[in-house]
Amino acid sequence: MAENAELDGDLFELLVNISLERMNDRSYQVRAQAAKASGRLQNTKDPDDLITKRLIWLMDHDSHPLVRKESLRSIAITRSNLPHFLRRLTDTNATVRLCAYNVFAQKVQTLKVLPTAERCRIVRMGMDDPEEPVVRAFVECVVHTWIDKLPGPARADVTAHPDAHKTITGFLKMIDVMNIGEQTGRILKMLFDDNLSKHYDHFKETFVNEKYV
Repeated sequence: MAENAELDGDLFELLVNISLERMNDRSYQVRAQAAKASGRLQNTKDPDDLITKRLIWLMDHDSHPLVRKESLRSIAITRSNLPHFLRRLTDTNATVRLCAYNVFAQKVQTLKVLPTAERCRIVRMGMDDPEEPVVRAFVECVVHTWIDKLPGPARADVTAHPDAHKTITGFLKMIDVMNIGEQTGRILKMLFDDNLSKHYDHFKETFVNEKYV
């Protein structure tokens, strides 16, 4: 079905009812496929949307990690269901947490939509994860995306610094470094260990020279 395809009311209601039934199936494979297929049936303008509510329930309570992952991928993140999504960043299954950080990076690409306390909590969860691949995914997916989406600094010399809009300076200014200093230090080490000299050079010239540390 094309991305811009439209369904008449009766057909749409039928598809919603079938999806809801399948997402309650005894087989986890069926529940996972139903969750995967139901994403486009969500009505994000309706706070009582049945598909969204069912995806939230599956994310929170389904016993199988595949179902929780497909629900993560399908759900349209809004301010009201964001807390449910964030709970999957501490899922008991490492593959679900990996999926959650990848999806989070795709769907929440800017720090501005999150209050500072929430930003710090996410950084703490990502960097304190017990599994190294999950920590790496958090930095490579979420932190890199946040940095890349930051606006360029005022009066930036784009000729001298073509990547000035993609540095860690703005990222550090948008989190409470004093509250998550240990985690922030490990993020910086991972970025610099990855030979991201463009980040280091601009960080040194702007952040250090401005005497923020």
